[in-house]
Amino acid sequence: TLSSSSAASDVYKRQDKEFLTKALQSVADPFTRSLLKIYKQVNEEGKATTAELGIHRSDYMMHYDDGQPVAYYQVELNTISSSFGCLSSVTSKYHKYMIERGFIFSDIPHDPSALPQNNAGDNIALGLSTAHKVYGNTKAVVVMLVLPGENNTTDQRMLEYKLWENHKIALIRRTLTDFGERGKLDSTSKVLTIDNHEVSVAYYRSGYDPNHYPTSKEWDARLLIERSKAIKCPDIAYHLAGTKKVQQVLAEKDVLERFLDQKQAVFLRQSFTGLYSLEGPNVEQVIAMVVEKPENYVMKPQREGGGHLLYGDKMTQELKRMSKEELADYIIMERIKPKHFDTKVLRDGEVQDMKAVYELGAFGIFVYDGNKVVLNIDGGILLRTKSATKEDGGVYSGVAALDSPFLVDH
Repeated sequence: TLSSSSAASDVYKRQDKEFLTKALQSVADPFTRSLLKIYKQVNEEGKATTAELGIHRSDYMMHYDDGQPVAYYQVELNTISSSFGCLSSVTSKYHKYMIERGFIFSDIPHDPSALPQNNAGDNIALGLSTAHKVYGNTKAVVVMLVLPGENNTTDQRMLEYKLWENHKIALIRRTLTDFGERGKLDSTSKVLTIDNHEVSVAYYRSGYDPNHYPTSKEWDARLLIERSKAIKCPDIAYHLAGTKKVQQVLAEKDVLERFLDQKQAVFLRQSFTGLYSLEGPNVEQVIAMVVEKPENYVMKPQREGGGHLLYGDKMTQELKRMSKEELADYIIMERIKPKHFDTKVLRDGEVQDMKAVYELGAFGIFVYDGNKVVLNIDGGILLRTKSATKEDGGVYSGVAALDSPFLVDH
């Protein structure tokens, strides 16, 4: 899975203007169109920096089909605001402690060495510090772009502290609104500043949802940051590369070979489940296929975060109702069918039984300085135990919990 994640990151990194523009040309979704508008403007003006930082997470689930070998399929690649790296590291340490102290009771012998080492938090801090050094001004700061009234602060604060403890680099927290009101861009040097701080890295832990841009002020801020020489994580191109439409286009015949050699393309394609476009000459066939067996498919929009997917009757109703333009904003994905298992969770102070499934995320981190690869590493893992009875949602919504893989011979 980690090898597939690395190959996937190479593909997404190598996507060029021609590919992205063509892949997204029919998407009418206003949010994606606004991102694409900024992307085109910055390319026309000329990018102020060739340095890039990617902190992404590729999510996978095991697929069980009667009579077929077990397969692992990619759910999605998150190229913006890939969270829980620090908390997943703490979860791994917590479970190791529980095993070493003998607090895990099971018929299976528990050896602490069977827990994979997980340094996701340290590795993400390493990515930020490496980009900061590439920027070249030790007095500059890393800015984490957060939401007003942010609730997911624990994971974010842990990263802030790790960046200082491990690398002695300061991180400050600001919102897009802050940049819209107080951010400044030097027209000559393209240096980005806010509150008298020069910005080396603009690290997005927001900005992936239309609700994060309530006014034109936030869109102005996104353009301001994108036009600067600050290293963006992600830059607008890498943000767009993570859309569901791009994921679907990459699954089409011979597309991967544009970015990888034949052997790599065949290997990566094994992690793709069926992905179908809702535009072009085959739309009616795709819709008929989905309506016939809706339990085998999910309808995905160009959105990050949970709560946007369509299943079952709701999906078939929307497929029949939507216009040609509306359909082009979605893709169809074959449903991954993981094996369900019984477990217990602590919720609201009570131990509860839960029918669950696993989802494994593999972090990848890269820093490029032009064509020079400064850093490219597997960044660690994030395992989530999720309710098997809930069709959408994650840790933040209370549907899933952080967990740790335990490796056994099989």
